[in-house]
Amino acid sequence: TATATVTLTLTIVAEGEVNTYASIAAMYAAAELDEEIEFTGIVTSTFNGGYFITDGTDVLGVYGLINDLVVVKGDEVKVKGAYAVYNSLYQLSSISQNEVLSSGNAIPIMPIETTVAGILALDSSDATIHGKYYTVTATVGLFGDYNNVVLIDGENQMMVYYQSDPTSLAALEAEVGKEVTVT
Repeated sequence: TATATVTLTLTIVAEGEVNTYASIAAMYAAAELDEEIEFTGIVTSTFNGGYFITDGTDVLGVYGLINDLVVVKGDEVKVKGAYAVYNSLYQLSSISQNEVLSSGNAIPIMPIETTVAGILALDSSDATIHGKYYTVTATVGLFGDYNNVVLIDGENQMMVYYQSDPTSLAALEAEVGKEVTVT
């Protein structure tokens, strides 16, 4: 039943400088790590904790530490976050804005036809290789203690990211031992 009065002094800090770039390639060429960036693009794919967007040519990863980045393929989004790198994947992280502007848009990138060996030969330091669509024909297998999905082409094999879309992983797991063409 007691009451009390507390006086607080608050300081509201203005938002820092936010940069925009004409293209993802321009961002890769000029952005500095931890730079706050705002970018608008079309969602090309999703994974546990994030998604990829495109400007029609290149693709950029968007990663949040929580799964509240609710988007679907074909959404046009405006996203704001810090420019970061995880292993060799340049991305926006520490997301402060994630706004869906429209839905049902066409995905404006075309798959690149290659082989498992072709993907393994890509230069991972090239920021523009990540998140693109690649089409390969390979045999589906399971590997390791966790039965990770792998694509096998002769002596070459690559693991499919375990945080990929669960529906896609399940579809591949149903094809173990079979040769499939996947994008």
